[in-house]
Amino acid sequence: MSSLTPYLWIALLLLGGCMPNEPEDRVIALVGDASITTMEFERDFEQGFPDLKEGPDPTLAYLERMIAEQLLAQEGYRMGLDSTAGVRRQVESLTKELLVERVFEEDAARSVSVTPAEIDSLRRLDAIQISLRFLPASNLESAKRLRQQYIEEGFSSAVAELSTSEGGMRGLRPSDLETNSVSPASLDPVVWEAIRNLPVGEMSLPVSFRGAFLLVEVLDIFRTPIAAEPGQEEMARYQQVAYTEKARLAARALIKRTVVDSDLRIKGAAYRSLEQALWDWLSSETQQGQKGVLTLAHRLETDLTLEAEVVRNLQPQTILETVDRSWTVKEFLAEYAHDRYPLSLRSYDEFRSDLYDAFGLLVRDRLFVRKAVAEGYDQASDLADEVKRWTDKWVYEAYRDHVADTVAVRDEDVSLYFERHRSNWPEDVTLEAVQSEVEHQVRRAKTVAALERTLIDLRDQTRIEIDYGALGQLDVSALGSRSPSVQLFKASTGRPAWPVTDYGL
Repeated sequence: MSSLTPYLWIALLLLGGCMPNEPEDRVIALVGDASITTMEFERDFEQGFPDLKEGPDPTLAYLERMIAEQLLAQEGYRMGLDSTAGVRRQVESLTKELLVERVFEEDAARSVSVTPAEIDSLRRLDAIQISLRFLPASNLESAKRLRQQYIEEGFSSAVAELSTSEGGMRGLRPSDLETNSVSPASLDPVVWEAIRNLPVGEMSLPVSFRGAFLLVEVLDIFRTPIAAEPGQEEMARYQQVAYTEKARLAARALIKRTVVDSDLRIKGAAYRSLEQALWDWLSSETQQGQKGVLTLAHRLETDLTLEAEVVRNLQPQTILETVDRSWTVKEFLAEYAHDRYPLSLRSYDEFRSDLYDAFGLLVRDRLFVRKAVAEGYDQASDLADEVKRWTDKWVYEAYRDHVADTVAVRDEDVSLYFERHRSNWPEDVTLEAVQSEVEHQVRRAKTVAALERTLIDLRDQTRIEIDYGALGQLDVSALGSRSPSVQLFKASTGRPAWPVTDYGL
């Protein structure tokens, strides 16, 4: 699944906030004992892949995709795939992540208050409205190439390049990467700082943004007079924006206090040895592309390279101490949440900075989770609902992978596929040169076919009810243009904050 889906990136530019006048949440589909509500559908549809919203009735087409994924997840539950080590690790990590967030919300935000002067400052800034267009890129080199293509051939050409280079973005239009008029106060501070002095019509330099890069262009600027007194709804919005930013600052202060109070101490010699050994191992070619592994210890278990052995040899050494315990290198690698806080491999300097922060994050999360449980946050119904949504997603993925593992790919399948799709490769490329790539595509095609056959049986065996009236009342035309009610990416993980329906089914 690509992380550059345009609807995700449009919303990613904006701060999450409370949506006024949210319609009542109601069930629009029943799939066996599971349900899909209007809120779940809208968030999924808003952030989902454009290719899944095609046809005369895009809302129904998308809902059918959601139903199909739920059916396959239920089949995964019947096979007990929710009890596998991989799914259990993901659920455990997500639960801790949500508990840490709840401590931020409940504790850090208690000290936050919004003053009239801060409201006035936001209102003056809000008198400026801007419309933007942007180009996302997964790395700096891609961002530079896109910018050069934009300069030489125009925005449409750059969008066309994105449309062909990212999965799920076929048919991408320039308008998909443009915003309506927005206030600078609603933009992420990183984006606003990059464009505040940018001339209209000029594309920015690559902006490092949440683990990836953005190119942003200001299309137009509008200035409106400030009303004497804001209305109730307008005042609530200003308070929300100011509150969100001040809560972020309070959260950082809370982290710092927590780490200081724990008397965290790093063992210098062991740290220096681990720093170099980890960099050599993680940046080696063997480690590139390993995804979905939650801790460094899990990766280390299956790696037989010399670089991995050097790291293993350091495991008995004590690396970290606090007032109540110490960690060996082995314990640090097993307990540090690498899925939530991945160590950057873009440069050695970034890696060193991330590794140094990793020890504070480990201690902070441990203390925050303990505090959250003591406060009873782990019993909250909204936490259980979010964990269940993601568990459904991971069980579906486990079932999909199970089917892929059972698919037989024969030599004649590979040869036939290569000949039928010969135009996908340059004329001088031989099958031997792209054998592994073709095998992967054949396996994927056969997996999709197997899943579709399974779905025919599951649909016959499962009670499925759709409230067509409720579905028809949804205004999906506004979903791509409004500020979403959730932050769409979690921290630096690149994981969507919502389990978006799979493009590859």
